Amino acid sequence: MYLRPREREKALKREVHLGFFFPPKEKSRYGIPMSKGVAMKIQVQSHPPKEKLEALQVDQWPIWTKEPSRFPWHYDSSETCYILEGEALVTPLGANESVRIREGDLVHFPAGLSCHWEVVRPIRKRYRLGASPAQEP
Repeated sequence: MYLRPREREKALKREVHLGFFFPPKEKSRYGIPMSKGVAMKIQVQSHPPKEKLEALQVDQWPIWTKEPSRFPWHYDSSETCYILEGEALVTPLGANESVRIREGDLVHFPAGLSCHWEVVRPIRKRYRLGASPAQEP
């Protein structure tokens, strides 16, 4: 979505109230978020071993919940989350396909990713910001 400077300023003033985060102006030539020349990818591991969740200390991460809705999102820092309940479709900007995440999935969103969320069933997840998959046990 392109916003003129004045519209963007108004939208940014409302973003806290609406919960929207607009992607930064820096994009690849085609508007697809890029990292080292490669389109960013959402990584999903379905039903990871209990030992991995314990090693990550998932039970100590904060909880985020959201009712069925659609909204844009931008990840300033990377996020790893574990889906406790619900289901959502996440579509990276410029991608042709959505990534379905649901209960039991361990998901990694890279820093700089802009996407659209469609929460299909009320979602409840534990999340941690700033860690990359390489830093995880």
